[in-house]
Amino acid sequence: MDDATIRRYLSESRLIVLDIVHGGGARDGDDVARVWAERRTALTSAHMRRLPRVAGQILWQLASMQWIERSDGEWAVTGRGLHARDLASALV
Repeated sequence: MDDATIRRYLSESRLIVLDIVHGGGARDGDDVARVWAERRTALTSAHMRRLPRVAGQILWQLASMQWIERSDGEWAVTGRGLHARDLASALV
């Protein structure tokens, strides 16, 4: 996947989940949703209810793009995922 393609797939929500996974300890969408909710305290109750499902979908998308992979029962960022994070930080 070249840099232009990676940039096309970068989104704020994907970067949030990628950052949470990079922090370690994320086993599933519920773990990601818990950390996401702690970081974004202004979420509405409707968003809070949907967050575990959304986080699970984004985990699947990131795994499909090979930005994350399972390692010892937890999600881990791959080299490609680290490269995507670097590209995102260069855009800011």
